[in-house]
Amino acid sequence: MSLVGGKDVEFAKYSGAGNDFIIIDGTKQRLSMPASKLAKLLCQRAISVGADGLIVLKKSKSQDADLEWEFYNSDGSVAEFCGNGARCAARFAVTHGLVKKDSLTLKTAAGIVKAKVKNNRVKLEFDIQTSEPKHIQLDLGGTVVDGYFLISGVPHFIVFKEAPVDDAKVISVGREIRYHKKFAPKGTNVDFCKIEKDKIYIRTYERGVENETLACGSGAVAASIVAHKIIGMPKRIAVVPKSGEALFVDMSSLDENRLILEGPAREVYLGRLKEPWPDED
Repeated sequence: MSLVGGKDVEFAKYSGAGNDFIIIDGTKQRLSMPASKLAKLLCQRAISVGADGLIVLKKSKSQDADLEWEFYNSDGSVAEFCGNGARCAARFAVTHGLVKKDSLTLKTAAGIVKAKVKNNRVKLEFDIQTSEPKHIQLDLGGTVVDGYFLISGVPHFIVFKEAPVDDAKVISVGREIRYHKKFAPKGTNVDFCKIEKDKIYIRTYERGVENETLACGSGAVAASIVAHKIIGMPKRIAVVPKSGEALFVDMSSLDENRLILEGPAREVYLGRLKEPWPDED
């Protein structure tokens, strides 16, 4: 099984507040297998690189963006958008000279986003439509779960809890909500949130990863929108995911459907992909 015509593939491992990604510079390397298949192979933890998703950066076909990406969840499915992934992609592009400046525009399946990179912090401006929160009550086998559904690039179901988020049954309940018929056929991400003073503490079951992730940028945005519009929190909110590395959501331009997501994006290591997989029939 060849990755790029029998050659090794150079890649980078990045972490955005604990959300981790494999990034490949597709402007210089061409994969000879579908990136969706490669994502399933390489994102497996313990037996491969391990990550929440795979990002392949390419030259943009549009004059509206500096670069475009292919983004795949660890199960090989396409994600329309990923806030932490976009921030990591921007840091990679600046660090490795894909752009000759500290800001760039990136074309995603959900629209074009703008990024500003300063050291290991990245501000991402969303120019995508963000839906209004919709109040939904779900019946989970006799237990009613109250929450809000909206799309912040990708779908999210936000549940605010009285108890600490450490007590949330993220895997079992999150998976049940993710596959609930109400959200068929695409499903939804699920975020369990707790407001403490001026912060939102959040844990996320991520669609496509099919597990809890240590952070979710679009989830932080979705939770902040609900907290501002429904609960009355201010337009700038600190969101603390399971990793403990805070993300900041600025909704000052929310009326124009623009948002800013700010947080860390770190290069963990650089590597070369070998061919550890047997040939397939």
